[in-house]
Amino acid sequence: MIIKTILSQALNTSFIYYFLYLIFKNNPLGTHGLVTQVLNLVTVSGFISVALQVFPPGLMYRLIMNKISYSPDKPINLFQIQLNQALQRPEFNYAVMYSFYIVFTFVVSFYGFIVPSATLIMIAIFLLQYWVDKYNLLRRYSSPVDFGSDLIRWIFKIF
Repeated sequence: MIIKTILSQALNTSFIYYFLYLIFKNNPLGTHGLVTQVLNLVTVSGFISVALQVFPPGLMYRLIMNKISYSPDKPINLFQIQLNQALQRPEFNYAVMYSFYIVFTFVVSFYGFIVPSATLIMIAIFLLQYWVDKYNLLRRYSSPVDFGSDLIRWIFKIF
């Protein structure tokens, strides 16, 4: 699952950058070139990804609906197992979050020589994303995976 996600996002990102370059290279409004386009795309997509992890729409909706539906002053007419399933935190999606780091590492590695400032911006985005992921993993989501030494070795081999 992780490898498919990483490959699909890397190919998707590469094709998007290439097609945007082809579209805007003959456009009089896009005279800034590939460097500016890559810098803008990396910055905007990185900060959008972080913002969507800070305020995930599905999770926020679920939290609001749970607050409305299950208040202490109203009786709950559910069995315990049904209530547990309704209030259980969603699982943290390791594949999507890990592929974010891999894809942006590859993009910045590829374009880092022609856009050195993108490397600094991505370091800032990685630091933000790291703290957001840490907060999400420890406070908002449940972890379906056992944190053992095998998982860490496997991640280091892939990276």
